[in-house]
Amino acid sequence: MNLIQRMGAALTRKRADGPGLYAPGGIGGWWSVFQSGGRESGQVNLNDGERLQNNVGVVHVAVSRIAEDISTLPVHVERARRGGRWEEEPTHPLARLLDNPCQAHDGVSLRHVMQQHLSLLGRAALLVVDGVNGEPRELHVLYPHLLDAVPDPTGFISQYRYRTLNGQQLYFPPFTARPDASGLGVLEVRIPDPVNPYAGSSAVQAGANSITLDAEVRAYARFYFANNAMPGGVLESDQPYPGVDAAAALRESWNETYQGMYNSGKVAPLWGGLKLRSIAPAFKDLAFPEITKASRQDILMHFGVPGPVVGYTDTGALGADTFSAAQAVYQAQTLDPHRKRMERLFNRLSVRFPGVRVRIESPVEEDLAALEKRQLDELKTGAISREEYRAARGYEPDGQPNVWMVPGSLNIRHDLKPQDAEPPPEDQPPDEPPSPARYRQMWAEEYRLLKNAPDPQAAARTAQERWEALGSDVAARAMQHRRAALTASGGDLALAYEALKAEAKALYVPT
Repeated sequence: MNLIQRMGAALTRKRADGPGLYAPGGIGGWWSVFQSGGRESGQVNLNDGERLQNNVGVVHVAVSRIAEDISTLPVHVERARRGGRWEEEPTHPLARLLDNPCQAHDGVSLRHVMQQHLSLLGRAALLVVDGVNGEPRELHVLYPHLLDAVPDPTGFISQYRYRTLNGQQLYFPPFTARPDASGLGVLEVRIPDPVNPYAGSSAVQAGANSITLDAEVRAYARFYFANNAMPGGVLESDQPYPGVDAAAALRESWNETYQGMYNSGKVAPLWGGLKLRSIAPAFKDLAFPEITKASRQDILMHFGVPGPVVGYTDTGALGADTFSAAQAVYQAQTLDPHRKRMERLFNRLSVRFPGVRVRIESPVEEDLAALEKRQLDELKTGAISREEYRAARGYEPDGQPNVWMVPGSLNIRHDLKPQDAEPPPEDQPPDEPPSPARYRQMWAEEYRLLKNAPDPQAAARTAQERWEALGSDVAARAMQHRRAALTASGGDLALAYEALKAEAKALYVPT
């Protein structure tokens, strides 16, 4: 029987403890339908409970680091404005909800727990409680190992079954754009599993072999010292076997005198040809250094946390360059994908709040050298002013005039008298005029520069260079209209700007 046939047979058995709910046939629940792998492949299969129990040692360090870094990223709620702009609204109901989702959690702790669930189980879930108007009012964490998806006969999730700590089973509908009559909904996010569509892909399961090996090495050393605190051995004798009772008495006497942490190191007299032969490994081998080193590196690799980020290196030396390189890889390849996944989850809430979006700031730090070069290039081309450049570089205001630099490639004019524009070449077709919106945008930029600049002519030349980049015909038209508007307004920049807007609307109507 193939997978599809098994699915069909499983979906035909209707539950008796819930209306319209279906459960798989046989024993083992939905996981039995999708179960694969096993001891034959050498892979250790862990259920959700075992995955949570492995949150110790190196796993705990990696999971805690990722959860702490993701939960502390700033979260913004923004509303769409005209022109494709987004404006932050810190007082929006969705922003308040994400900051204080419920009485048990604030926003940071809720994201911390959810990221822990994603790292350990590959899935996380929230119970959304609606208000009277259908907008989400509270967000409560659901523990994924207690949450099961209940598909309908076609395979789509119709409900979720949640087992509480006191043994109750509760059923919740999925969260959708339309509020449910119950006022509740489950919002779930998963790291997709290639085998089971209702499960999540966990780093703990992927690294189960290394995690189990690391735990067994530690358990071996712990039980060894708890039981002996000294090497185990065999008492050899050249005398005939004295019998079971005599041998047991000798063994008990030896253990009572020399076994345990507080009895180690005592001198043991041996009579009658007795010899002690140690059969335990040397103390230096109990740590299994090569196995421990390999398993730790493998565990950190599965979680995407480089060793230097958590202070672990092979050599024990941690330099600044090594840490910076590891931090950059960790931010770009581990934190940013987790950040995007969390951002997409919260943006599913925005379907109840039209026109808004949730944005979580990226953890990726821009290279400082590249950032400094870009800011310097913007200053040289006149894109930012001297004051804006100093503020971006962290300098305090020095009281000097705020000016824009003029690129050396500009043809500087010393007055604004009308001049004949050069005709376009005959062998080239004239440039198509830009749209009214583009003309208004160019003139608005020039008006801002002229209004704030100590030298209006320099700012005008900077604007003219930007227009020339769009084509000689565009630059000529812009110059003509600007001069005519300035002349007609008697030099009043505000009146000239309004005249240019009206002229652009009248002359350049989109086709």
